[in-house]
Amino acid sequence: MIIGYYQYAPVFLEPKENLEFLASELSTISCDILVLPELSISGYNFEHIDQVHQCADACDGRTARFFRDLSKKTGTLYIYGFAEAFGTRLFNSAAAVDKGGLVHLYRKLHLFDREKQWFSPGNLPLEPFSLGDCRIGMLVCFDHFYPEAARTLALKGTQIICHPSNLVIPDTAQMTTRVRSLENRVFWVLANRTGEERDLRFTGRSQTSNPAGALLSSSDEAFQGASLCEIHPGDALDKHITGVNDLFADRAAQYYVTD
Repeated sequence: MIIGYYQYAPVFLEPKENLEFLASELSTISCDILVLPELSISGYNFEHIDQVHQCADACDGRTARFFRDLSKKTGTLYIYGFAEAFGTRLFNSAAAVDKGGLVHLYRKLHLFDREKQWFSPGNLPLEPFSLGDCRIGMLVCFDHFYPEAARTLALKGTQIICHPSNLVIPDTAQMTTRVRSLENRVFWVLANRTGEERDLRFTGRSQTSNPAGALLSSSDEAFQGASLCEIHPGDALDKHITGVNDLFADRAAQYYVTD
């Protein structure tokens, strides 16, 4: 399986321009899964709620149709972050779309800083979806600070966690997501953005890690483009650290705090 990320700097508040750019850039990239950043169509650093509404889209709206049509040409499953309009509410969401349309939707559970002014916390369960025989899970940016989120996906059979992000704290997610890979024995695709918006500078450094926590690919802060690598998803089914230590079978769940 070929998986990867696309790191770039979307133009703030210009969904049409961003989709036109992505149509040109992604049309020649073919892989099994390609992960884009959080809020990858709108930009991130909103000043007021009207700006969010201006860029928001339904989960099966114009953005999903764009990636559906693109997938018909490339055969790629796209996972991207977007501002979701759902009735009167707004969510910071991630969608998985292939040539048939929307495959899976996730709404960010853990909102970061000013996001709480614009978005409602996610209200969908942490559930993986299937791509052939492989199980895929999604998280968004600040979710990486909560090990329970990744562990929940892993306990439900997730083999690859796809993680659209707009990271502004240097080095942190690049460290924690490798730890999450290791402690859950899963592959992890961290797709961050680059560039600046008003008072925020995004850290770039997207990366893909394997179930041992080792980097399979990584990019620097300024890189714009795709980075792909080949994996064997079945490697994430083996939870052994030694011949007698299985990370999941050895859990002492009865002693853990659950609330």
